[in-house]
Amino acid sequence: NDHTRNSMLVHYTPSFKYSLGYNVEYWNDKEYWINNFNLNYLFKRVNTKKSQANFYLKSGLGLLYSDFDENNAEIEYVAFTKFSADWETRRQFFSYETEYIRSESIADTFIQKGRIGFAPYLVGYGKLHTWLMYELNHMPENDDTLTSSAVLRFFKSTHLLEVGVDEKRNISMNYIKRF
Repeated sequence: NDHTRNSMLVHYTPSFKYSLGYNVEYWNDKEYWINNFNLNYLFKRVNTKKSQANFYLKSGLGLLYSDFDENNAEIEYVAFTKFSADWETRRQFFSYETEYIRSESIADTFIQKGRIGFAPYLVGYGKLHTWLMYELNHMPENDDTLTSSAVLRFFKSTHLLEVGVDEKRNISMNYIKRF
C-alpha cells in the first residue's frame, strides 16, 4: 500500500509451486477499483547452502470499476501479468518486478520495481529480523516516472511488516500474515 494504490490479496497455496487468490485494489489518482482472481506460479527456485533465488509468473483476470470524470460508472474486464525475481542470503537481498495491467479502455499501465537490501544483524529462526532496503519504481505514465523509497522490513515467525517513505515523503506500509 502506497500513495499510488491500496491493495489486499488473499490466496491459498495448495502446492509450493503455485497459489490461487483474490485481489482487490484501489488506484488513488486514477480513481478506479480492480477486483480479480489471480494465479501465482513459481517457475524456478534455486537453493544453495547460502542463498535462495525465486522466479515467479503471476497473472489475474477480473473487473475494473471507475466513476472518474468521463468514466461514469464504467465497468470493464481487466487483466494483469507480472514477472518477479529475487535473490537473497541472510545478509543481502535483491529483487526485480515488472507488471502490466490492461482493461478495455481505462487501464493501460506498466510498472517496474527494483530493490536492494541488507540485514544489519543476523538472528536465528523465530527471532525478529530487520532489513534496510532501497526501492526504485518506474511508471512511465506518471508525471514522476521514477520514484525512490527507503524501506524498513521486519519479520518474525509468520508476520512481515514493511514501512517506507519516498523522496516526496509519501508513506508506504505493507503487512503479510502467513497461515
